[in-house]
Amino acid sequence: MLHPVNVESVAWITELKNTQSGFFFFLALLCFLWFEDGAGRRWYVLALLCGLAAMLSKPSTVVLPLVLLLCAWWQRNHWRWMDVVRIAQFFAWHWACQR
Repeated sequence: MLHPVNVESVAWITELKNTQSGFFFFLALLCFLWFEDGAGRRWYVLALLCGLAAMLSKPSTVVLPLVLLLCAWWQRNHWRWMDVVRIAQFFAWHWACQR
């Protein structure tokens, strides 16, 4: 029989993936925007790592590459070929995580 005292710890553990994936999702978005502003290549690598952590936390973060493409379009009102190549690596991470 389950005691009500144990319910809170179970609920916290099940919600941890939502908080963790959201944190890494927005951190990847922020790092990618800093990279786009010319802050340096290390921000792109950090965005890739945070995107990987978000995708490993929860599969619903599959929209991250699409959001990054929209941010690139929003900044310049068009896409460059390099934008698609950079974002393709995020799609590759997601595909690798789902295997």
